[in-house]
Amino acid sequence: MLQFREYKKDKMGRRFTKDEKVLALSLYKRGPRAYRLLRKIFVLPSPITLSRMVSRAGIKPGVNENIFVQLKKRARKMKPDDRLCTLIFDEMALSPHFDYSKKRDDIVGFVNNGHETRNQIADHALVFMIRGISKNYKQPICYTFCSGSTKKDDLAVLIKTLIRKLNSVGFNVLATVCDQGTSNVSAINSLIEQTKMEYVKKGEEMRNATFEIDGNEIIPLYDVPHLLKGIRNNLLTKELHFKIDGVEKVAKWDHITQLYKNNPTYKGIKIIKKLTENHCNPEKIPKMKVKFASQIFSNTVGLNMGYLAGEF
Repeated sequence: MLQFREYKKDKMGRRFTKDEKVLALSLYKRGPRAYRLLRKIFVLPSPITLSRMVSRAGIKPGVNENIFVQLKKRARKMKPDDRLCTLIFDEMALSPHFDYSKKRDDIVGFVNNGHETRNQIADHALVFMIRGISKNYKQPICYTFCSGSTKKDDLAVLIKTLIRKLNSVGFNVLATVCDQGTSNVSAINSLIEQTKMEYVKKGEEMRNATFEIDGNEIIPLYDVPHLLKGIRNNLLTKELHFKIDGVEKVAKWDHITQLYKNNPTYKGIKIIKKLTENHCNPEKIPKMKVKFASQIFSNTVGLNMGYLAGEF
């Protein structure tokens, strides 16, 4: 009906209902390039129109009740296993600047946690989102603006608040996932210590390195990409001592360098073709690229290193 109604109208004279804009927005989020192609075939709202609709949602920093109202409605239609999720959070750097919101008559760019705005320029944003465990979905639920990294006490309070809110609307948070930032580690350790104190008060022993919120056990996890980079960075400057069948062994970065220099070939073809100087030379390694760490610890590199070790 939208196509019949708006087809003969001038582009600037077309009007769309809220439901039509929401449908168009869902298509746009699937793929902006595909949406632009569809607009050449069908009558659809422009990306600017969709952006204006989103801006009117009025999602402010901090815990937004409207999001949790919608999550509660969604949770009622989901199976119990589909409501199992993880709470993911991370900080990202921003270019410090100010924007004036004419609609709200407000200056954006200061530190804001949803409860108060501080007289500091924000240069980071802290974002929380949930990710399904048995069902593949993700939904941002909260964000704040901060200067530097969020303090551990403020972060710990936010984690507890969001987990309680999610549990109250029907979702079941089983774990948290974050990187190994100083504030993140300190906040997680603080929550674990609080749980230990509760166990001590009850005269019980806490066996797991987890924390509890209102009796629900939460498993703190660190994301694998950062763990891989952390292991690689430690191996660059330190040796790894371990035992195999009671025999003590040592792993060090020189072994990776030797493998690269003595890369085995078969009829002129390198066996480990992805191992380059960007993987092995500490001065040329892109420290933020995950693939250069994951490929070092790949099955191909491990098998060839074991083969060469057995030969010598």
